Order: sequence, then C-alpha cells, then structure tokens
Amino acid sequence: MNKALKYILIMAVSVFLQSCIDLGIYISDFPLSSSDTEAVDIRLIGNWEKISEKNKGTGMDTLEFILFNENEYVVRSGEGMDHNLVRAFITKISGISFLNFQDLSETKRQYVFCKYRINDEKELTLNFIADTIFDSDKPETSKKLGKFLKKNLKNPELFNKEMSFTFKKVKIL
Repeated sequence: MNKALKYILIMAVSVFLQSCIDLGIYISDFPLSSSDTEAVDIRLIGNWEKISEKNKGTGMDTLEFILFNENEYVVRSGEGMDHNLVRAFITKISGISFLNFQDLSETKRQYVFCKYRINDEKELTLNFIADTIFDSDKPETSKKLGKFLKKNLKNPELFNKEMSFTFKKVKIL
C-alpha cells in the first residue's frame, strides 16, 4: 500500500476513534468475545445509507459490510476517499446481537460495541454502548465485560442516546 494512502487511512481511523471518545462511546482494549463464536448475519452484507437525521456528517453516513470469512466482516464507512476500515464480528448476550468494531490500521487495535437489529422494514439500527455507565473500575476481560453488559441490559444508561443510527439497505445496480 502506498505510504500516502496508508497515512490517510490511519488518520481517518484515528479521527473515528477520537470522535468515539468525544461522543461518549465506550472503547475497550478487548472484544466482547472471540470472533469465532457467532456466524455472520448475511442480512448485514451490502451497502447501507443512514436515514436517521441524528448525527449527520459523523463519517457514518454510509456503511458497507463486506464478508471476510464465516465469522467476520470488513466494514467501510464514510464518503468518497474518506473511508474508515474496521473489522466487525457478532457477539450475542442474552439473545441480543452486538457488533464488535475493531480499527484495522491502529497499532493499539481497540474495540467499540453496538447493539444491532434489523426490523421488518429491513432497516438496520445501531446503538453504541455509552462510556458513562462504567465506573472508574472498568472490566478487565471479555468475560467480565460480557457479565457487566448482561447485568445492565435493561439499564437505560447502557446505550448512548446520541449515538443511535438507522440505515436502509441500498440496492447497487
């Protein structure tokens, strides 16, 4: 990969992670589970366009889920040349599906998490986990984080209300 393109990708993902911090999204050094615990949800594969008015211009106006293997996706978000590339895979906690998003270009490959669901109208909703629910005492392992989320699934403070997005699948001709 040419150095200029690599630099642009690193900067885009750095901006993505910094915006996660600024917007109150929980960032973790480890995933909710290993990537091989759940198969991909084939309904996610394809191109999605944001239909919710909230948070326009955050770099997540479009998403493209690309199948990587039987358990993982590569997800592109953004417009034009300003694409963020992340790895994604599913973890289920008490029947609720979460996406683990991991930055592909940073050396400290951290994770952000969101609950996702696809409704009958084939709209994808992402609700990111808020950092405000965590005390200064954050979980130190995937297992402890999973237990914490399971215990707090009904807590209205678990999800960042400002970081909820709805997308509609776009048909590519």
